[in-house]
Amino acid sequence: MDLRELTYFAAIAEHGSLSDAARSLYVSQPALSKYVKQLEAGLGLRLFRREKRQMALTEAGRCYLDYAWRMLALNQEMDSALERFRAPEQRLLRAGMPAFRFGLCVANVLPAFTERFPGTKLQLTEARSEALDEALLRGEIGIAFFHVFRAHPDLAYETIEPDRLYAVRSASSAGTVTLKALARGTLILPPADQRTGQLLRETLGRLGITPEKVIESSNIRASLALAANGHGTAFLSGGLLRRSDTDPRLTLSPVAELDMPFDFCAAWRKDHTLTEAERGLIEMMRKI
Repeated sequence: MDLRELTYFAAIAEHGSLSDAARSLYVSQPALSKYVKQLEAGLGLRLFRREKRQMALTEAGRCYLDYAWRMLALNQEMDSALERFRAPEQRLLRAGMPAFRFGLCVANVLPAFTERFPGTKLQLTEARSEALDEALLRGEIGIAFFHVFRAHPDLAYETIEPDRLYAVRSASSAGTVTLKALARGTLILPPADQRTGQLLRETLGRLGITPEKVIESSNIRASLALAANGHGTAFLSGGLLRRSDTDPRLTLSPVAELDMPFDFCAAWRKDHTLTEAERGLIEMMRKI
C-alpha cells in the first residue's frame, strides 16, 4: 500500500472536504476525487458519505482511518529508528516554515547549518502554517517554525520569540486601537488557512464584529503596501515587522482585543525525539 494514499485519505477525513484537502496537499481536486473512487472500488466499501460539499466518514471509513494513522505513525517511527544507522552523508533534516519567514531566514540559515552539520542535508519546505501542521502529523517533515496561538494536542512546541499581533496602517497616532473601530473601515486579512487569518477571524467572530469591507491577501508585502497607501488596516506580528523593510508611512498599533500571545515557535510531533541537528537548527533560528 502506498503511504502517500494513506496521507491523502487522512487529509480528506480531517478537512471533511475534497477542495480543502486538495489545497493542503497541493494536489488537484479531480485527482483526489479519482483517488477516493479507486480506493472505494478496490476495497468494495463506501468510506465516505457525500453530504452536499462535505465528506463524512462511514463506519468503515472510521475503521480505515484508524489503521491509516497507525501505519503512518509506524512509518515515522521506523524512519527515526533507522536514522542512527545511516552514514553521516545520508542524514536528512526536513523542516518547514511559512513563505515570508522562509524569505527572511533561508539565506542566513543554510550556510550556518551546512558549516555546523556538514554531514546532514537540510531540506526546507515553504508552506502555510496549516499545511505545516499536517506535514508534521503525517511525518513528512520533522520540525516546523511558525506562529502559534492555539496548541495542537499531538505537537510539542518550543518558543523561539514571544510575540503578538499588531495593526499596521497609515495613521498619525500609534496608540492602542480596537478591532471594533478598525472594522468600520477596510481590514486587510490573510486567508483562513494562515495562522494570522485564523486568529483574526476567530476574534472577530467571537466579538460579533462584521468588518465594513475586507480585502483578503496572502502576500504580506502586498498587504503592507495597501496599508501604506491608505487602503485599509493590515495585521502582522511584531517580530516579522521588525525584520521587514516597512514603509515609513506605516504606523504600528497594539490592538486591545489581540493582546494574547502569538509566539514564534518550533514545533514537532510529541512522539518524535529531536536530533542534534534539529536542536542546532532551533538555536540558529533564535539568532535571526
